[in-house]
Amino acid sequence: MRIVVDAMGGDNAPDEIVLGAVNASRSTKDVQICLVGDEKRIRPLLPARCTVLVCHTDDYFRMDEHPGPALRNRKQASMMVAAKMLKEGEAQAFVSAGNTGALHQVALLEIGRIKGIR
Repeated sequence: MRIVVDAMGGDNAPDEIVLGAVNASRSTKDVQICLVGDEKRIRPLLPARCTVLVCHTDDYFRMDEHPGPALRNRKQASMMVAAKMLKEGEAQAFVSAGNTGALHQVALLEIGRIKGIR
């Protein structure tokens, strides 16, 4: 199973997100974790011989951004990239501690609703 994690989302990101991903990767061999975000900020936080993958993207949604039409055009934001990976079957789960309104919009736009759910 692969879990994609928005490394840029949330307070104290990416430091706390990377720390959590590293700790989780050490506790199981059946799960692969892929951090999505600014590789230049993430790589220095990863220990040597770490199994956590990194998918680079420069853009991310800030916690204080209003979720609206402007977010829809940011296809390379970390949340958007992670959601697209889930949608395309590159991952089986997606986690973000980032902007909840943006996450709701991203999930609706990229992943969509379950059939029959309005």
